[in-house]
Amino acid sequence: YSIEALTLEVGELVADGCKEIWLTGQDAACYGFEFETNLARLVKELVQIEGDFMIRLGMGNPRHLLTYWEELVEALQHPKVFKFIHLPVQSGSSSVLEGMKRKHSVEDYLFLVQKMREAIPQLTISTDIIVGFPGEEEYDFLKTMKLVEDTRPSVVNRTRFVPREGTVAASMVDIPGKIKKDRSRRLTELFKTIVLENNQSWVGWEGKIIIDEFGKGENTMTGRNDFYKPVVIPGKYEFGTILHVKVHTADTFCLLADVI
Repeated sequence: YSIEALTLEVGELVADGCKEIWLTGQDAACYGFEFETNLARLVKELVQIEGDFMIRLGMGNPRHLLTYWEELVEALQHPKVFKFIHLPVQSGSSSVLEGMKRKHSVEDYLFLVQKMREAIPQLTISTDIIVGFPGEEEYDFLKTMKLVEDTRPSVVNRTRFVPREGTVAASMVDIPGKIKKDRSRRLTELFKTIVLENNQSWVGWEGKIIIDEFGKGENTMTGRNDFYKPVVIPGKYEFGTILHVKVHTADTFCLLADVI
């Protein structure tokens, strides 16, 4: 899709009352490469549309974002863009990344995290990690644990490796299931500790949220603040409602707040 076509579509959606625009694809980071543009330039056009709405960027592989990270950081700083980035690192071990045929390195991921946090310190970082890829030794897994501990992402999508028919990895020697299960458990425990500590820094925060989900508790709703943090409030509201709230409690996977 061209920038012009997407600008027209988003304009129509916003005029119809849409409050969140998600730019998504199998790899949103390589948007526009075939016609010599990029995701950041698309965002810079979309934020000029009149209206009260927010843009969320979809998943982007680090190897693509490296080519225009400065433009992307500038785009993320716009008040109509969620301060949220999904960077799938997959492993903290360079040898495992090579085995996966990934075209980024651990150092690439660390560079992007550092540069983005220098510009936006509270940036919400989401990442993906596969545990138990063939050839992953305990020391490789410990490198992944250290990477998570050092970079402290607020979202870690954790997956145990499962062979997929027709891939090179399917012909590799698989790691025993109990080892993959144990590594997944240890990573989950570390992540839960980190995300709760991250969330505790938001207690006392006041600001706007956009209601976009039903809450899991009875008579609750969930909204997102500018950093795409899930904020749960009591009551029932229409999707798209913008409220001013104050956070009073941090939970592992959400913030609890009252409308003020």
